[in-house]
Formats: sequence, C-alpha cells, structure tokens
Amino acid sequence: MSRVNGRWAGLFGGLVFDRPGSPGTILTLRNAALIALAVFVFVAVRPNLGVRHDGILYAAQALFRLQPEIFGGDVFFKFGSQESFTLFGRLYAAAIGQLGFAGATMFLVALGQLAFFVATLLWCRTALPAHLVFAGLLAVCISAGGYGGMMIFHYAEPFVTARPLAEALVVAGLPFLLLGKRWIALALMLGAATLHPLMALPALALWWAWQVGEDRRWLWLGLAGVGAAVVLALLGVGPFAGLAQRHDAEWRAAIETHTPHVYVFSWLLTDYMMLATDVVLLLWARQIATGPLRKLAGALVIVSAGLLLVSVAGADLLSNVLVTSLQLWRVQWLLHFGAMSLAPLVLVGLLRGSNVQILCGLLLAYAALSRGLVTGGVAVATAAVLGLLARRRETPIEGRLVVMVGLALAGAMLVMWGKVLAPELRHMDFLGGASAWVDALVTTLRKPPLGPLIAVLAFAAAAWRWPRSAVSSLAAVAVAGFMVATLWDQRPAWTRVMEQYAAGDHPFARHIDPQEEVYWSDQPLAPWLMLHRRTYVSSLSTSSMPFNRESAQRIMQRSKVLALFEFQGEVCDLFNSMKGGHQDTCEPDLVTIRTACEADDKLSWIITAHPLESAWRDAWRPGPQVGTDPTYYLYGCRDLLAAAKGTARNPANSTHAAQ
Repeated sequence: MSRVNGRWAGLFGGLVFDRPGSPGTILTLRNAALIALAVFVFVAVRPNLGVRHDGILYAAQALFRLQPEIFGGDVFFKFGSQESFTLFGRLYAAAIGQLGFAGATMFLVALGQLAFFVATLLWCRTALPAHLVFAGLLAVCISAGGYGGMMIFHYAEPFVTARPLAEALVVAGLPFLLLGKRWIALALMLGAATLHPLMALPALALWWAWQVGEDRRWLWLGLAGVGAAVVLALLGVGPFAGLAQRHDAEWRAAIETHTPHVYVFSWLLTDYMMLATDVVLLLWARQIATGPLRKLAGALVIVSAGLLLVSVAGADLLSNVLVTSLQLWRVQWLLHFGAMSLAPLVLVGLLRGSNVQILCGLLLAYAALSRGLVTGGVAVATAAVLGLLARRRETPIEGRLVVMVGLALAGAMLVMWGKVLAPELRHMDFLGGASAWVDALVTTLRKPPLGPLIAVLAFAAAAWRWPRSAVSSLAAVAVAGFMVATLWDQRPAWTRVMEQYAAGDHPFARHIDPQEEVYWSDQPLAPWLMLHRRTYVSSLSTSSMPFNRESAQRIMQRSKVLALFEFQGEVCDLFNSMKGGHQDTCEPDLVTIRTACEADDKLSWIITAHPLESAWRDAWRPGPQVGTDPTYYLYGCRDLLAAAKGTARNPANSTHAAQ
C-alpha cells in the first residue's frame, strides 16, 4: 500500500491524486481535473432520465403528502405503505411546493448524485493510498451499480428515490468508522435510516459488527435487539408484527408472480455471478489491505453473508412477512460499492507481482467491467482458482501467456462494447454532416464501461506527456464540464409532457371527480401526476405486495378484473406495430372493457390508446414530440354501461393536443 514502483508510475502518472501533505492540498489543479473527469464518467453512466422505475411511486408519495384527501384512498396508500417509515415523501413534497414538480425532481436527482459522489470521494480519500484515490473513485463511477435479483436496483440511481441520499449518508459514515469516530458514523447511518430504512439496515449491521470486533460485549446488545423485536411482534406492534406472520400460499404466489426479486432463490444466474464477483473482489481486497480497512472489508463480507442467509431462511424458506419485507439481500449494494471502490487496490497489488498474480489481476479487471456476463463469471472463477493454487504452491506461468490472455480479454471487451453501441450508431446518418459524427462521438463516450474509460485514459496520456501542465488540466475541466452540462438532462419527451400537466390540469381531469379511480393502461404515473386522481391499479402497485396482505389481495383482484382487457391491448399493440403503427388495424373488444366496468364499481374511468367504436368521452394527443404521437381516449364506465342498456346520451367527442 506504499508508493507505486517505478515500472507502474509512468502508466498511472496521469491518473494519480497529488500526495497530500495536508487536507488543503486536495484542491490542486490536477486534482480538480481528475475530479471533473470522474464527474463526467459518473454522469455519462447515469444521466438524469426523469421520473421512472419506482421513482413513480416516490412521486406518488409526495403527491399523497400534498393532497391526502385525494390520494389517501388510493389502493397503494389505503392499507399502509413504505411511505409511513420514511421522511423522504415529506422532503419531496416540500421541494415540489417550492420548485414545482419538474424543478423538484431535477433538484433531488442532482442533490442525490452530488451527495453520493462527494461521499464516495471522501471514502476513497480515507480508505485508499493517495495514488489510488482517483482510480477508486473512477471504479465506483464507471460501474452501473446493479445489484439484487434481475438487477432491478442500482446504487446512485439517476431518478428521484430515497435511495441515493440514504446511500450517500451511509458512504459518508464509512470513513468515520475507519478513523475510529464511530458515533459520527452511527449518526450518519441513522440519518440514512430516516430516508430509507431498508438501505440503511445493512450499514447499521456493519456498524454493529465493527463494534463486536472491538468489544465482544456488543454481542449482547444484538441479542437484546432480537429479543425486543420478538416482544414487539408478540404485542402486535408494526412492522414487527410481521415477525409472527407468514405469507400464505395465495399471497406467496402473488409475490412470486409480480415481485420475484424479493426471493434470492428466484434470482437469475447472472445475479449470482454478480454477487460472486463482488465477494471475490472484496475478499482479495481484505488480503491486500492492512489495518482498519482490512477489518472493515472482512466485516462487510461476514455481514453480507449473514444477511443473505437470514433472507434465504426467513423469506425463501419460511415465508416470514417481516424478513421478506426487510429485503436483507439489499446488503449487496454496500458489498458492490465496497468491491468496486477497493478494486484498484486489488488490481495494482496483483499487477506488481508474479505472472500468475498479473494474470489474476487481468481476469478480475475483466470480471469487474463485465460483471454479470457469463464470460465475467468464468473470469472471476478462474482468477479465484489460480489465486488459491498460487497460495499453496508456486504456479509458473510464462509471460507470453499473460500477454495473450490480456489481449483476448481486451478484444472481448471491445466486442461487448461494440454490441452495445451498434443499435444506436446504426440509426445515425454519417453522410449528413459533422453533427452526426459529433453525436456518434458523444454516444461512444457515454456508453459504459469502455467509453468513459477511454476518455479518461486520453487525458491520462496528455497528463503523462505534460505531467504538470496547467493547460491539460484546465482543458480537462472545461471539456468535462461541457460534456456534463450537455449530457446530464436526458429526460424523455413523454416525461416533459407529463411535467407540463403536473398541476393536475390535464383535459381529462375535468371529467373525473376527485374520489373516482382511473386506469391508464400504459402510464402508471399519469393518473397521479397529470390528473391528480387515484389510480385503479398499475404494475408498480405490486411493489407493496410483500408488506400487506389486504393490499396484495386488492391488487390481485383488480388485476384479474383487467386481465383480459390488458391481454387484448398487448396483442393489438404487437399487431399494430407489425402493420406500421396504425391504430385502426386492431383494437381491444369494447365488450371486454364493459365487462371490466361491471366487475368492479370502483373502476370509474379507463384511458387507452385504442379508439373503441367512437365510445370515448374525450381524446388527447401528447404532440409530435412524443415518438409516434399516440392519441389517448377516455372512457367512462357509467357511459359504457348506460349505452349497453340503451339509456346513454351520445358523448360529445373532442380531441385535445398538448401545446
């Protein structure tokens, strides 16, 4: 962990933080350039994509705080939700009140990303030797951060959720743990728990494990905590009451259908390979590290193994409600963060060793960059086997083999990168002028992992040639700043259209009473945000299934009501796309939508992109900026049921277009 030897000093010379004599020397010109480049990589990998994924649910939580009289009866909130255990909904609502919806989402995304980046920089400055600080920061930035089943979550997600801010507080607490300031670390981690308890729980377990390593009497506190949880469960105090409950067969089947990632046994092979890559990297880091960092790496592996085992036993095998709800497998976000930030320590340590160690280093570098792919899994397994063999006896490997393997791995990375780039570059008109080539360059530099890495290495080459050149440093800051400013905001056109109606002034809203419920077939956020109305059911509502049986039952019932209509819509969308996108080539049966209306009187309105026999109440077109410029049609269940009885008035059809 001392200074890099002379052979590698030239290679890493352009990518090294100046060795600090005091905290103030971090703000040197070169360090500013390196930080700017790391920010570019961070943004290139995770630009702002607007409200998406379960960020839609967080937006709904904020709207619930702003208008509880409307959203309190929504199926997502009616029986309780995760919103009850976090302050983030209140923070989001306050931001909307001050900045408007679009301003609030952009502010919170930027705040979460900035906080995570700064916390990561502080962690790398504390955990790594000076010559590896930038490499550790870059490794965290260049990873997409996927973890868990189906890689459904990522650290530092580029949309509004409570997770990035909670992760930032946890990561900010880790340096204090290394420095022995354990109560500051605990305060930061508890702060994270107020925003997202599930993300902070693994960190609190890590903090406790660290204390146990210092003083075994802390074991008794852990046992006391478990005992307190059992007592609270027996008293029926939520959420601990779930410790005495099990998911019955019907409830379990619904969870496995809609949210299978909560069960470790339901994960895919790629998920297990990603987990194995993180574990191997962190175990190797523990072997190389010394002092408190070695202890922390070991504690993180032990805590991760323990929480995963509890999750498998309690959720997968016993169907315990509380253990399933806690989603203890989320510890992998912290495991993955630790593995990526310490990967440079492992790689540099191996590249300075024998041929077998260099080969292991190349395999681990490839595995980290292609984490989750089959070839990455093979690479990390091979490195682990070689490493174990080398520890037992000398394993002679010729230098030519190391070079050949290195070239093969580099070629595999280029092929993988080319496959990722090909779909986007294929649609570019390179004969259309210089702008197409600029777009191609920007696209290439944005695609992880090699695009951002190549941009950084280009600066390294310049800095190596002019190691103390102010020109190269200022140029790096300027170019990185320009790229960040132009690349960060990648909100799709549909998100921008929804933001126009965030005040609830959408044309459809005038037809719908505040207490009525709406089903918008392909837009889960639209009823909440554009109409300020309750949603009947959506695909995202299923995220609450593991927590509350009544909520799960209601969602299952409503999903069955709409099952046939949704199936018909999916078939028609597929058929229409094969016919050039013409909506009049196929449409769901109007009888089916009437049947859904008859099945549940809570279903008041249906919005779909299909014009069903001119029976709609109103129509709206988002505008040509939204892809194929679809038209959405509003159907009132009362209108349809009355028409079936021959007592309805003929609705006055009208079409509105977004301005």
